Amino acid sequence: ESIESVRKEKTSKGIGLGKEVDEITITINNEKSNYLKLVLNDVKDASRAKKVKINLSEENDEISAEI
Repeated sequence: ESIESVRKEKTSKGIGLGKEVDEITITINNEKSNYLKLVLNDVKDASRAKKVKINLSEENDEISAEI
């Protein structure tokens, strides 16, 4: 879900999927963040981000990304 949200964000901003970005912020609820932490390096590599920040949200079950 995290990689999919990053791909959607890159596409919506006209950024090629293979293009490196400085930073991506992933907004996720606390429960899912535990799973994200296990694969964070994979998400970072797949998104071609130098840095990935995690923003916790109790209001939303969906994962979203922001560049």
